[in-house]
This record gives sequence, C-alpha cells and structure tokens, in this order.
Amino acid sequence: MLEMTGWYLVGLLVHAVVVAVGGIAAIRMTPRTSLPARLRGNGARRGWIWFSLSVLPVTLVSWMSVPAGPWPSSVLVWYTPTVVYTAVALWVAFGWSRNDRLAAAHAHRYLVPADFDARGSDLLADVQKTINTLWAAGKVMGESFDAEQPLGVLRAEEWRIASALYRYQRLRAEHGKETADAASDRVRALLARQNERQEAAYEQLSAQVDPIREYGAAVGEALRAHTEWEQIERAEAREERISELSARVSAEEGASAGLLRDEALSARAAKEARDELIDRALAAGRLLSAEPGGRG
Repeated sequence: MLEMTGWYLVGLLVHAVVVAVGGIAAIRMTPRTSLPARLRGNGARRGWIWFSLSVLPVTLVSWMSVPAGPWPSSVLVWYTPTVVYTAVALWVAFGWSRNDRLAAAHAHRYLVPADFDARGSDLLADVQKTINTLWAAGKVMGESFDAEQPLGVLRAEEWRIASALYRYQRLRAEHGKETADAASDRVRALLARQNERQEAAYEQLSAQVDPIREYGAAVGEALRAHTEWEQIERAEAREERISELSARVSAEEGASAGLLRDEALSARAAKEARDELIDRALAAGRLLSAEPGGRG
C-alpha cells in the first residue's frame, strides 16, 4: 500500500508540474492581443504566473491533509486541485477570451450599437422593426405567408445600410475635425462642398429606408388582420358552445319546471290541509276548555 501511495505522490507532482509549466508557457508565448483584456497588463500576467505556480503547494497540501485510504475517495481528493487548475486554464483560454477571438476573427464584418449615433440608430431601428414584424408574420401565419425569401433580402439590406451609415458617420466625424482645423476660407469652401455631398448621400440612404418602412407597415396590417381573423374564429366557435349551453339549460329547465310546479302545488295543498287540521284542533281545544264553565 505504501509503495502504491508513493507512486500516487509522484503522479500528483508530475501532473502539478505540467499544469504549472503549461500555465506559465501559455501566458508568456501567447500574443497580448490574443489574451483576455484583463490579462494583458504586466501585473495581471505576473498574477497569472503566481497562480500557475500555486498548484504545487496546493497539491502537496491536499496530499498531506487526506491520509491514504480507499482508492476512490483519496485519489479523487488528491487530484482535485490539478483538475481545478486545468479547468481554469482551459476556461481562460477558450471561454473567457471567446468574445475577443470572435471579434478578431470577424473583424470588419460586424457592427455594434455603439458604432452609430442617434440618427443612424433610428434609421437602422426602422429596418430591424420591419425584419421583426416579418419574422413574427411568418411564425404566426405559417404556410399562408412565405417570409423566408423577403427575410433574406431584408437582412442583406440591413447590412448594406448599416455599413453605409458607418462609413457616413466616419466621414462626418473627419469632416467636423477638418472644419475645426481649416486654415483658410478656400479650405472651408472645399469642406462645405464635401459636406453637401455626404449629406446628400445620407438623404439618399434615408430615402431607401422608406420602402422598407412601408413594407413593414403592410406586413403589420396583414399580421393584425390575420390575428383578428383567428380571434373571430375562436369567438364564433365559442358562440356555438354558448348556444349549445343555452339550449341545454332551456331544455332542462322546461323538463323540470312542470315537476317543480307540481311539487309546489302539492306542498301548498299539504300546507293548506295541515293548517286546516291545526285550526280544527285549536277550535276543538277551545270548545273543550269552554265546556266545564258552561256546565257550571
């Protein structure tokens, strides 16, 4: 058992050394631009190196704190630190930096909301609203409305308009800076003509969104009409059930009304008979109580 335990200790130490060396090599050999943003500074890199080295004392502590015992429990506890350190390293390499890697892989092929000012965001929002309406119409109306092809066209238009807006905004920002630094009236006149052209391009781009807005409004009306039709169908189906319920209630009420009337008459007759009998009994009692006095 002692010999087996010694081999376990050697395996643990070898595993810990491999994890530590791998962590240090990764942080030293990976370009800073490929690392997660929080690990690019010198202090963060030194912290990662110390973290990688700490697997050695942590592994020894786990070895000394858990005595040799049954194979599953002891070995699992001994190897837990190195497994945890390996999982952390893999997450940092492939999980934490996932967004950075995707951004680098798809550079110049995507845009984010922060890339647009308020005017550009409003223009794109109209296009995206039409896309969302079209998607909802295809989902609600099913086979009666083919949304796949127009969705592809609209998504291509969305990217085209977004790219043009982004270029326009960059040109506009450069124009503003150049205008502020203009050295003469001649330069300012040239910049003014350029501004007119770039603003005309924006107006043309804005006009290209108008048909998309109109299409979105038409799809929205069709979607509302379809929803209204479905609601009317459900209401009509419910009307049939209500009519059936009313007829059933009326039939049952007609069948039982006569019986109830007969029962009521019987009860009334019984009450009248009872009252008559009670009156007779009371009269007889009064006569009975009056006879002794009459005799006297």
